[in-house]
Amino acid sequence: MSGYSVVPFVIAYAREEVRDRLVFEPHDGSDRGLRLAYEIPRKGDRVGGVLRARVRDLRRRVGKRGPERMRKLNTRRQWLCMDRLLCQVCSRPATEPGTGRSWWILVPPVFEVDDSGRGGRTNAPPTCRACVDIALSECPMLRADATVCTVGRVEPAGVLADMYEPGPVPTLTAHNVYVSWDAFARHPHILATSQVVQLHDVRELVRTG
Repeated sequence: MSGYSVVPFVIAYAREEVRDRLVFEPHDGSDRGLRLAYEIPRKGDRVGGVLRARVRDLRRRVGKRGPERMRKLNTRRQWLCMDRLLCQVCSRPATEPGTGRSWWILVPPVFEVDDSGRGGRTNAPPTCRACVDIALSECPMLRADATVCTVGRVEPAGVLADMYEPGPVPTLTAHNVYVSWDAFARHPHILATSQVVQLHDVRELVRTG
């Protein structure tokens, strides 16, 4: 067990991992005529034409979910938070109705600043104002080096993904690679594990460390 008093909504549990068999299937849209797929396909496997990693959602099934894995995100819950701008800790909206701005805690490993200096890419979902203090008090990484900010606008950017090459068994060639939504040539070879968004008009409020 992690020892945290609050396990964030996006954190994965041990028994949520799914290891269904991957294959390459014929696909005319690929430059090689193949794309990565699950051997037994299911509706909802693909998002925007990209294969998304399968996971279970056992968060509410305490007796079956296993221990939390504090350094791993549940792909579906992370995606939900990004799509709806929900707090990664409590899953409530992270956008303030009065200002329309969303609260975020950003750390260097998961935030890449863009050339404007007022935005960048991240796969870390927002954190609502009410949960900021909880997150900072419980997470040593955030206390060491993090920026609390508000964000004016958010748009989809791409995914973090595992890269595969065709063969008798698909071969993993790279892990946690950023692939943009318009990098179509790479889409047939990836398994997306988290969504990445572009943040605009980032206003720093507090910096730790």
